[in-house]
Amino acid sequence: MEKTGKRPNFLLWGFILISLVVHLLVFLHAAGIYESRAISYIELSMHPLDKPDVRKIPRPRRREQAPKAAAIKTVQVKKVHIPNIQVTAMEDPKLQKKFRIDLPQLPGSMDVAGFSVPGLTIANGVANVQVHEAPVEFINAKDYFEMLHLRIYSFKRYPESARSNHIEGRVKVQFVLSADGTLTDIKILKSSRHKRLDEAAIEAIQRSAPFPRPPSFIFKTPVTLRIDILFELA
Repeated sequence: MEKTGKRPNFLLWGFILISLVVHLLVFLHAAGIYESRAISYIELSMHPLDKPDVRKIPRPRRREQAPKAAAIKTVQVKKVHIPNIQVTAMEDPKLQKKFRIDLPQLPGSMDVAGFSVPGLTIANGVANVQVHEAPVEFINAKDYFEMLHLRIYSFKRYPESARSNHIEGRVKVQFVLSADGTLTDIKILKSSRHKRLDEAAIEAIQRSAPFPRPPSFIFKTPVTLRIDILFELA
């Protein structure tokens, strides 16, 4: 009967041997016996600290010198004698003559029944003159809108009940103007949520009518307009 033995584990012994060598090198390096040839260098830069930092200010640009004026030649001016002239007033008898204009004598009472004057009416001896406003000319639509805005706001009245209760609001109103500037239709597009303010906005536009005629070369009548009337306490 043959006897078989275990084969030695060379791999394990190899790892053990390598481990012993590594530990030996670490021990020698720690003890200072073994020094590696690899030397590390650290670069250091040194700056002098005895001189403080100086702020460099750029030099101003050199100004060019003004050119020197050439020598000025003096010129002798001859004196001119101006004679003294004496002016005397002359009296003209023709100019001193007084003129008299005789005004025509007007009668104490005059019958004006035969006269016809536009805009003049006579009733019971009293003459009544009707003054017609001259038409206002507008260059563009912006000028006409500004006039409408100022006219409506000049007729706006803040309700006393709303003022005492500190009520404010904005009312958006739409209205229609005819060719002669009369108001044909008016309605509220957006209420202020306060009935008294809405009524005051309508009354302001109604009091402003009639308006100046819309320019025919800008608008095609009837014209539909919208305006925001603000009620705000100062």
